[in-house]
Amino acid sequence: MLTKTLNLLQTAGSKFSPTKQSSLVSTHRQSYTALMPVEEIRAQAKEGDAEQQYVLGNLYAYGETVAQDYQQAAHWFYQAAKQDHTGALYKMGVCFEYGYGVSKDHDEARRWYSAAQHAGYNEAAITPSTNRVTHFIPLTIAMLVGYFFAQLI
Repeated sequence: MLTKTLNLLQTAGSKFSPTKQSSLVSTHRQSYTALMPVEEIRAQAKEGDAEQQYVLGNLYAYGETVAQDYQQAAHWFYQAAKQDHTGALYKMGVCFEYGYGVSKDHDEARRWYSAAQHAGYNEAAITPSTNRVTHFIPLTIAMLVGYFFAQLI
């Protein structure tokens, strides 16, 4: 019984660690340059195409075919987010949560995640800001410890 409870605690902790969450973000990455040359992506982004602004932000964020530059990534995500691009709203939350190209600001991150969630971006609902993690994990531990002791009685 104790082993089962410890496994549940370990699983709960690993699901909500910041390093796990930032790797979650990278799993959504895809190769955009296979679809069109970066020069064409950049030209369309400069013309105001929200999808291409989002794509260009990802290219800069991951250093794909351009030098990795978090400030440029945040800039292009912001341009797309101003047009309510749901993925860009989410990525702006990531930028503010981890300080990628902008000053780290958890309140601002929560606002962007909330906007993304309201716009229908489901991953935003599971992205922890510092406050969500610090409030959620102790609650989970308390629930699991309570469950463990209930099993002993």
